[in-house]
Amino acid sequence: MKILQLLISLFLVSCAQQTILTGGAKDNKPPKLVLDSNRIVTNFSENHLLLEFNENIQLIKDKRTFITNPEINNIELIEEKNKIDLVWRDSLSKNTTYSFIFLNAIADITESNKIDELKYIISTGNKIDSGSIYGSINKYPEKSPLENALIYAKGINGNSNFHRTYSNSNGEYILNNLKKGKYILYCFDDENNNYLLDTVTEIHGFYLDTIIINDTIVNKDIIAYKPYEKVALDEVKFNPLGHLELNFNRPIDSCSVQALESNYIYSSNSLNNKHHFYFKDTIEKHTIIIKSKNEFYDTVRIAYDYKKPYENKIIYKEYINHQLESPREYKLAFNQYINRIDTSLIEISSDSNKIPTQFYFKKNILSVVTKKELSNYKMTLFPKSVVGVKNTKEDTSLVAFKINNKRNLSSLELKVNNIPFDNAIIQIFKSEIMIKEIPVSGYKLDTTLNNCFPGKYYLKLIGDLNKDGYWTIGNLKNKVLPEPIIDYEGLVELKKNWTANILWDFKIEK
Repeated sequence: MKILQLLISLFLVSCAQQTILTGGAKDNKPPKLVLDSNRIVTNFSENHLLLEFNENIQLIKDKRTFITNPEINNIELIEEKNKIDLVWRDSLSKNTTYSFIFLNAIADITESNKIDELKYIISTGNKIDSGSIYGSINKYPEKSPLENALIYAKGINGNSNFHRTYSNSNGEYILNNLKKGKYILYCFDDENNNYLLDTVTEIHGFYLDTIIINDTIVNKDIIAYKPYEKVALDEVKFNPLGHLELNFNRPIDSCSVQALESNYIYSSNSLNNKHHFYFKDTIEKHTIIIKSKNEFYDTVRIAYDYKKPYENKIIYKEYINHQLESPREYKLAFNQYINRIDTSLIEISSDSNKIPTQFYFKKNILSVVTKKELSNYKMTLFPKSVVGVKNTKEDTSLVAFKINNKRNLSSLELKVNNIPFDNAIIQIFKSEIMIKEIPVSGYKLDTTLNNCFPGKYYLKLIGDLNKDGYWTIGNLKNKVLPEPIIDYEGLVELKKNWTANILWDFKIEK
């Protein structure tokens, strides 16, 4: 009996191991619209649209995933199993083509296979509008594609249609099924997803001329610009040594300060968005007027903040001037205005040999110009060699530095002919830093820049149409384009002990 039971058990196990049950092949196909061939409908008069799919679906509801062109206000998407019912209250315009576009918004409920793009087209008239605008959007100055930018084609002069779409990863876009009429075209990155252009924070661009659509396909590329930041004062620092530091929200060319309680305020070199000033007196509170050309004007009350730490002695650091033309002297910038120096207590040497030297002193900057063209130097500052507005240097300091001689530098002979603007600005960049700006009045420029650091440079020309000395961004409301910017094709390479000759002729370029 036991043997029989064992045989039966073995038989059952054997049978169970013969077949493996599976769920079938994995579904990797997205849902499909039922009656897909009937997606274009004319003479449409309903207040809703029912879409039916071949399987149950899930709907991703997002501003960027569902678009109606022209825009239909107060439209509601009702999802139920394998159907989406689009319901609206407002009446549709007569003789108008409407597109319902789903972008990665519809997927099956089992494997989440998405439909990349689903477009359903209807017309309230007897035909489908066939006008199109396509193109690409590139950012300036990067010249890179602007991805996911919101593009609007807005009808004007009796055409109330409002079409929108988004650019792809290559910055490309297309607007289809446009009604005959006149349009303006603009784009922006819409970071806050509110469908509204914020010219202060959002990259944007537009096509100035009116676009006429007559069942045609039109190519329009757009250059998008970063917003022009209005100059603003972010931070003011003032310490008991009379050092005033102004930090702006963006780099500015120049800045001046007038102190109402004092006639003694001096500026030093400023880089990027930081500007430094030094008082010659010991007044602890000041009312200052700050000006930056015609962009910024403000009156600020300042006082010493004794709670913040500061170095209560004379200190210095290397003075760096990001200019195209290299100064042959070495400079030290002190942390306070210097009243007096004793050059007999400052020694310049090379390989333990004293070097004849000229010293120049202005405000808080010490300039050292050696008479011999050597490269490596040591500067010794002995006690009491420098007397500042608050302190006297009481220790001995050793500074190692180099001075570029002419054999290590370069020159640039720049000729610009047939400039297409009455007033222009030529900008010279190195490593993304603008190091030289040359205003031009007329149609040509002929200049030589000596003692230049070797390296690769690139040039820009700005058409200064409003003659304010700045690049001015456009204004969509007033239909004013940004001032034109033309890049020099290629890089300008400056080599040691060499002169580069550059001819930039706009007549030849055309």
